[in-house]
Amino acid sequence: MLEKAFPTYPKGFPVPLLDEFARRTSRGWIGNKAASGTAIIDELGAEHQRTGKWIVYTSADSVFQIAAHEQTVPLGDLYQACAVAREMLKGENAVSRVIARPFEGKPGDYRRTPGRRDFSIAPTGIKIMSFRFRYCSISGFVRLVKYLVRILGADCPHDAPGWSAKSNGR
Repeated sequence: MLEKAFPTYPKGFPVPLLDEFARRTSRGWIGNKAASGTAIIDELGAEHQRTGKWIVYTSADSVFQIAAHEQTVPLGDLYQACAVAREMLKGENAVSRVIARPFEGKPGDYRRTPGRRDFSIAPTGIKIMSFRFRYCSISGFVRLVKYLVRILGADCPHDAPGWSAKSNGR
């Protein structure tokens, strides 16, 4: 569990943060509000294609989303911009995810493409191996992992000793 919830930005991100993002990526930005992804692409897609500026938006969740038309901004550049944003969004601005939202089409007929990529914040707090060393023996830890796999409904796809898809770790 988190000690403090990730921040949300219902009124948009701080302008100085976005201006620094623009400086680091050599592209301006438009948008900066909470919006549906398809709605903001419909609203700002043509301006984005004309200017090359990033469409930056958020939602009710703790996310920083960057939309770009694949023929205006190469997909690799969009992913690099998301990596820059992820690096910047730390501390008090540490959103849980930065999301690349590529799209295609023409004004009035924009569509998202399958190139979405999430840049999640690195896990914080206790790590599972730290938990193992702090709270239980190896056999107790193995039982804990098997229990978690069983309740989450996951199967091991490999034939590891003592583990099979049939037994589901039991």
